[in-house]
Amino acid sequence: MTAHKFKVITGGSYATRPLPFSAALDLGPRELAGNMALLFAMSLLRAKRPTDLEDPHSQIWINERTSFTLHELLCELRNLSWFEARALPSFDLPPVAHDVANGDAKSKRRQANWNDDGQLTLRTIFRGGLGFSENAPRLSPIFQLDTEVSETRGYIPPLSETSDMSNWLSWCASHSGASLRAPCDQVQPEIQSLGHLSEYIHQAVPSRLFHNAALDALARGAEVDHGLCPDYPASHSWNGPRILNLMAKAEQQAQRLSTDNMMRNRRHYHRPPVTAARMSVHLACQDMSSDKNDTFRQAADELADAAPNLLHWYTQAQDVMRGPQTIEPALFLPLSGTGNAPLHPSDFTSTVMIAGALGTLIKAVFETSPEALRPVRDQGPDRHLEADIDQLVANISLARLVAGGHFPAENYQDLRLGQTIALHLLRDTLGQENRSTQLSFRDFDGRRLTLKAHPRSFGRGHVELLEDGRTIDWPHDKSMPRPNLTAIV
Repeated sequence: MTAHKFKVITGGSYATRPLPFSAALDLGPRELAGNMALLFAMSLLRAKRPTDLEDPHSQIWINERTSFTLHELLCELRNLSWFEARALPSFDLPPVAHDVANGDAKSKRRQANWNDDGQLTLRTIFRGGLGFSENAPRLSPIFQLDTEVSETRGYIPPLSETSDMSNWLSWCASHSGASLRAPCDQVQPEIQSLGHLSEYIHQAVPSRLFHNAALDALARGAEVDHGLCPDYPASHSWNGPRILNLMAKAEQQAQRLSTDNMMRNRRHYHRPPVTAARMSVHLACQDMSSDKNDTFRQAADELADAAPNLLHWYTQAQDVMRGPQTIEPALFLPLSGTGNAPLHPSDFTSTVMIAGALGTLIKAVFETSPEALRPVRDQGPDRHLEADIDQLVANISLARLVAGGHFPAENYQDLRLGQTIALHLLRDTLGQENRSTQLSFRDFDGRRLTLKAHPRSFGRGHVELLEDGRTIDWPHDKSMPRPNLTAIV
């Protein structure tokens, strides 16, 4: 199997490390039913304001005769075995494990939907692939920092880490449209609904929000992780150009990896719009002579048995948006009017993976210890930069779900692949420095990770990954050849 590679310099020679892609997702009937139900639910909520989604009594009107509350919607989702921690195990349903770190990928995806008591809640619904809750589904304050230069030129090769900051500012403006916001600049208009959020993220260059967040932090004099500069400021090499150079490399790798994964896995499972259409035909034509053991048919049957109200509400919403439907239930995605062109399968492909990579770099490089609070706007309470980045990542993942073109399981996987890209970039960078440094941050599963570098007498330093002081394996790691010793003097 072919994988893209990038160079890692090792004492006069170099090794190649493949980009960390994963195998195609194994969506069994139970997980597929849960994923599709969550996509239907997000489509029904696309007209709601994010601040209204914390009230379980918030009313969602479909037409003058049909409405439901968020609590009723939550009950429909809880009826599905994928979201119920006490559901009896089946052939495709992983057992409930209390130790997430020791579970397989499917178990981890399943448990990411629960709170500490093993329950699906209004907060966990809007996590967007994160394994812990913050202020979901509220918007990250970083949206208020977002500025956009009128004209961008698309992808531009990144500058070197030795380039002047002024050149990097021009690069950000040309590449993503990001720029520093002056105090007198007008704040971005408020995002009015989940649908508006989805359109906002879809139209933005994926890296722009993170570039704006990094530029704002640098302009405010935010400190880098104290472990990176133990003799600060004498050896303060972690400056703006170096941080932006790492972010540019991470974006480039995430863009390439997400595209490759989409092309490689496109034949393993159908996209949500195709799956929804097939489910509609199956449920409307129960007497069709077909194999009832197909994954999507089993998932459709569970949806019809466990969440009939959800399918009824969605069909009613289809009648309002598209006109009277000829079959029932009508579960077509995305939920939009006939005048709106559906998103192409490639839309939002790299958005979440880029968010995972750039968000991880910002959390890791800047000082984000609990006692170090960072304001992200001129007024209002101080916020924790780490929490704001996590909230931004959750918002971006949620925007992709509202669009209806990707499974929630893909959000979970892409975030962690993006995080892995960032981890390996940091590993290589700290190894090249070959000095005693360390940094720590909270990952997307809520773990406190630490990268600790140890100098060596020659070549590259050794970098280990720790969780709560315990050394763990690097994700998607491949054994690399040792540096070649070519001469002894």
